[in-house]
Amino acid sequence: MKLSENYKSEYPEMKRLRNQMETIQKRLTLEGNRIIAGIRSEYESGLRKESLLRAAFEEQKGKAVEMKQKAIQYNILKRESDTNKELYRGLLQRMKEAGVSAGITASNIQVVDQAEPPTRPYRPNKRLNLLLAAVVGLFLGVGLAFFFEYLDNTVKTADDVEELVHLPSFGMVPAVSYERRKQRQTANSFPVELITYGHPKSMLSEAYRNIRTSILLSFSEKPPKAVVISSPNPSEGKTTTVINTAIALSQTGAQVLVVDADMRKPRIHRIFTNENGAGLSNFLSGNVHLEAIIKKSIIPNLSFIPSGPIPPNPSELLGSSLFKNMIQSLCERFDHLIIDSPPVLGFADSTILSAAVDGTIIVVLGGKTPRETLQQAKEILLQVNARIIGVVINRVDIRRSDYGASYYRYYYGHEKRQKKELPGATEKDPL
Repeated sequence: MKLSENYKSEYPEMKRLRNQMETIQKRLTLEGNRIIAGIRSEYESGLRKESLLRAAFEEQKGKAVEMKQKAIQYNILKRESDTNKELYRGLLQRMKEAGVSAGITASNIQVVDQAEPPTRPYRPNKRLNLLLAAVVGLFLGVGLAFFFEYLDNTVKTADDVEELVHLPSFGMVPAVSYERRKQRQTANSFPVELITYGHPKSMLSEAYRNIRTSILLSFSEKPPKAVVISSPNPSEGKTTTVINTAIALSQTGAQVLVVDADMRKPRIHRIFTNENGAGLSNFLSGNVHLEAIIKKSIIPNLSFIPSGPIPPNPSELLGSSLFKNMIQSLCERFDHLIIDSPPVLGFADSTILSAAVDGTIIVVLGGKTPRETLQQAKEILLQVNARIIGVVINRVDIRRSDYGASYYRYYYGHEKRQKKELPGATEKDPL
């Protein structure tokens, strides 16, 4: 019989039994959870052990496969080693047999006649070797000379200018270094730009006088008044040619004006005054009058116009009508107008100048300027209908040029002979 049927729920015994049942139920729940947690922990531990065992199994399996492969390789190497040992034993046996056979001297050779010693060595034949060496060296040297000449595409002689680009040659200017070595005996020294004024009897001066003569005879009716001198590339001697040619023209008594139209890298002012004040750029910009920029030089009959400050737009200034009017005005006042221009390749200034004057001279560097470069400069100038009157070959090595050596021997050798023939020419009575 159940107690709930006899007692109410508020009965103390019922309350005690109910609390006791709840306590027992809680203990059963805690015990069940503990048992479940223990079983789960053992399960997870078993899983980890299984994973470790599986990894160890795979590792051992890999090692077993690797050992199997190594065993196969070992067997292959062992077979090769056994084969090599057998070959070695066979070769060793054959070598011993060959040694025994070599020891047996059995021959059927007999001396028929005694040999006679030669009176001279059969080889080497010195005469034949020397002759062959001379012939081969001669042909090789000539062949190399022609080969290097074929590879050299630079302008070196006047024939190169006339045959390759079909332009007249105005002459060749000797190299400065050789000329200065000849002048070490003299005390006076002038820069190469003024060599025609400072050393009028030098080979350089004679070369520039030849250029002067070529300019004066370039036109049939009358010589050109305004001439532009330029070069295909920078540093080929155009400024030096401009000044020395102007000096040579001024030595004839003519009034000559040098215009520094190279407003990108001017040099004329450094040679005459060392300062670049008001000049061509100032006049073309409308800042000064023409009379203010014409300056006298230390050389008689020679004036010059410096470039002035370097402008941002030299091509536009040279292409203006003011520049053309200036050229016409200066041609009326001076007998010759020599204009220094920037290089032809890379700048439009030279083409603008060449189209505004009577003639253009191109300066090339002997043995340095390629023929293609000169041809390209010629084509650029002809595109603006410029009149190219000639080409000057600068810095020629006169040791390889018959002209320079012959001139020096003729002039200075004759002068020295005259001094020796004059009696009484001593240090106290110099000539």
